Amino acid sequence: INGSRGDLYIAIDIVENKLYSRNGNDIVMTIDVDILDVLLERTIPVQSFRGDFSIDLDPDTIHDPIILAGKGTKPINGTNYGDFIIKISPQIHKLTDSQKNILETML
Repeated sequence: INGSRGDLYIAIDIVENKLYSRNGNDIVMTIDVDILDVLLERTIPVQSFRGDFSIDLDPDTIHDPIILAGKGTKPINGTNYGDFIIKISPQIHKLTDSQKNILETML
């Protein structure tokens, strides 16, 4: 209360997030999914900083990102929110002999 007046300096360290990255006002998230989930068009849960939701996978989602318009961050001096962009990264695992046989009979 009786101290001297002066400037207050605050240092903020921003830690990189493992789930999200930022590109301007857009938030980008890459999700690793099993290729079988994509081929079988399954629904997967997605964790967002604005709440959890689910997305339906299909073969197009491995080529084109899913863009949720206006679900990114807001600029400091603006009103338009960026987008939340979800990129699907299919993971291919080693098949067992029985899985290979099933695939070969289907083709």
